[in-house]
Amino acid sequence: MRGNKGFTLIEMIIALGVFVILMTSIAGVFLVVQRSQRTSLVKERLQTDARYILDTMVGDIRTGAPDYSVAPSPTTLNVKDEDGARILYQRATVGCPVGSASCILRQEGLVTAPITSAGVAVDAFTVIISPSVPAGMKQPMVTLFLTLSSNEGLPNPVKLSIQTSASSRVYGP
Repeated sequence: MRGNKGFTLIEMIIALGVFVILMTSIAGVFLVVQRSQRTSLVKERLQTDARYILDTMVGDIRTGAPDYSVAPSPTTLNVKDEDGARILYQRATVGCPVGSASCILRQEGLVTAPITSAGVAVDAFTVIISPSVPAGMKQPMVTLFLTLSSNEGLPNPVKLSIQTSASSRVYGP
């Protein structure tokens, strides 16, 4: 017999089968890692947006005071800044950036602008002011609850709920 060099058909089929199984597993792991990375990026973006929204509101609360001349609402925040100008924050579905079903609008005087970025939706915005009416020299405390979501390129939306409290540095009415 001659010396057999090379592979038999059976050996080639087995090697090909092992290769296909291995590549399918690697592709599956790659897709899971890629989806996880996209989810992490969306969460990071939501956290950045939430931080910006709350920092903007808290800055106005600390340098101003809740506006008690406007009837309190659990879905809007009315603040008077240090110059007495009124600032209104509210959740809206009109006037939002492209790709956002809802947003937070900041209105100061005649200027209204969204403070959320495109692709981020505000699912919930709640405000609790304590005391709910002016109480002499009691320092007003404002608690803000915010729920944001985004599904940029993901099958399921990513949600982020956050809350913070801030007190005005202005005492009295």
